[in-house]
Amino acid sequence: MKITSARAEPFAAMRRRNLAEAGAKIAPSPVMDQVDFLGISEAELTPAVRAAIATLVIELNDLRGEIQRLKSRLQDAEAAADGDPLTSAKNRRAFVREV
Repeated sequence: MKITSARAEPFAAMRRRNLAEAGAKIAPSPVMDQVDFLGISEAELTPAVRAAIATLVIELNDLRGEIQRLKSRLQDAEAAADGDPLTSAKNRRAFVREV
C-alpha cells in the first residue's frame, strides 16, 4: 500500500478550481487574512484564543513533519522488502508487483 502525499493546495483554492472547472461563475475572492478565513472576528481574538491557535498551528506543523518522516520510513521499508540486501536482486514480492 502506498501513501500519497497530502495536498499543498488550500481547500478554498481547490473549491474555487473545482467550481470553475464545472462552469460556475466565480467572483474573485477578496484577500483574506487567516483570522477572517477562520471566521474569528477581531473582538473574539483574546490572548487566550491567540495562544490556543498558536498551539494548534505548532501541533499541526509537528504532525506534518511526523507524516513526512513516516512516509520516508515506509519507502525505506518497501525498498528493503522488495530486494535481497546482499545481492540487491529483486525478490518474489517485487516481481509479482511489477508483473
